[in-house]
Amino acid sequence: MREGQGEDAVGTLTGRPDTSVMAHHPGEQDAAVDVSLGGVSIKIWDVSTALRIVDVFDQLTRGALARLPVESRPTIGGSVPEVVICAVQASAVSGRIVQHSDGDRAVVRIGRLILHLRDREAFGAVSAVFRESLIVANTAFAQITLPAQRSAVETASRVFASHRARRTSGSRTMRTGRAWPPAAPSPGRSNTGERQLE
Repeated sequence: MREGQGEDAVGTLTGRPDTSVMAHHPGEQDAAVDVSLGGVSIKIWDVSTALRIVDVFDQLTRGALARLPVESRPTIGGSVPEVVICAVQASAVSGRIVQHSDGDRAVVRIGRLILHLRDREAFGAVSAVFRESLIVANTAFAQITLPAQRSAVETASRVFASHRARRTSGSRTMRTGRAWPPAAPSPGRSNTGERQLE
């Protein structure tokens, strides 16, 4: 992770990463959904953010299936970063398929996290875990009123700012294991994201 200007954490994924989704304090003011990708913990604090992330993956699906390799060699070097990312309503969420010297890849930004997904297995796995996070979020935040959600987001922002201040400089790279079949596009959703996002 780099501190100072930019302050981005960059992860490169191949194959199927270790993933999990967990709700913390569902239905309470400090409810959050924790998405784990290897050593990266992404804290989602509202349903709209979870939906925005899923929409980005839906928009990229056609391009990912057309342009990414089925599998690729695991990333060599680096280590799995231990990074906490706070994803709130104001967080930037975007994605695109880009050309790279060693092949096309999907690049997805979630707040200050930038994920480089180098093959269909990685794209499918990460897309699937965020779809699951949306289901969990709909339950976790179901009983929270708007003022409570706003308070939770403000609390999350303060905690995140404090966490950033304690981080040291440097950059890290994720690496993951073998492949698995990519997730299919969601029924009824647009799959024209490559054209829209590039």
